[in-house]
Amino acid sequence: MEVDCVWNTYLLANVLNLLLHSCVCVDLSYHVEEESNPFTFVGDIAADTQMEETDSPVGNNFITYNQIQRQRTGNSHLFNVTQDGKLYTAQTLDAEKLCTYESECVRYIKVAVHRRKTFLKIIKIKVIIEDINDHSPEFPQTEINMTFGERDGEGAEELIPEAFDKDIGMENSEVTYKLKKQFSDPFILSVRKTITGGAKIGIILGDKLDREIQDSYNLESPEDLVTPNNDHHIHFSIPTTHINTISQVQFVQFIGD
Repeated sequence: MEVDCVWNTYLLANVLNLLLHSCVCVDLSYHVEEESNPFTFVGDIAADTQMEETDSPVGNNFITYNQIQRQRTGNSHLFNVTQDGKLYTAQTLDAEKLCTYESECVRYIKVAVHRRKTFLKIIKIKVIIEDINDHSPEFPQTEINMTFGERDGEGAEELIPEAFDKDIGMENSEVTYKLKKQFSDPFILSVRKTITGGAKIGIILGDKLDREIQDSYNLESPEDLVTPNNDHHIHFSIPTTHINTISQVQFVQFIGD
């Protein structure tokens, strides 16, 4: 019953989020990648609303565009609208800072259109700030003390914390765990998805350990495809006692996509 309540709450939150975004009426929609340089061109409002063709005499620049300043949202500091209707970024946009808890990073701006001193209309614009894969997933800690005893048999498991990726896009924030090891290494990586979208990660003993055969293991993964020089590791220190069979295991997590 408790699981059903959690799942229903999760579904309801996503449905409400979808309805919230779908109910906002806009005249234009544009896309711009995060981390683009300031003054990156986003769109031509005048051309896309055809105001130049229908309302402005040929050869005359009577139509002007001005962004409506809204101190509450602060979106006016993110974008710049020229008087001839060109939309640019005003600064480098970071989707993770602007939209921490959202699956899609969206900002809305309003532009007032005038013919000389006469007000014509307000254009509502939706700007989707596209997430790029610019973050590597990280573990909350870099070292964990873990013990597999001599009496531990096949299937014994030690859980480890999951990694977190700051990217907000669903594809870019997805975390993939892989374990690279020697064929004879008796460790198995277990990844079980949870109903909340997270994962339960564990190191499972695939066979009984024998210190006389091998007293240490080094487990690692290929480097991160996104940031090859900045892959993140988590180390497991397993102390050696009379009943233990290895002294140290190192696990390196691979994050792809």
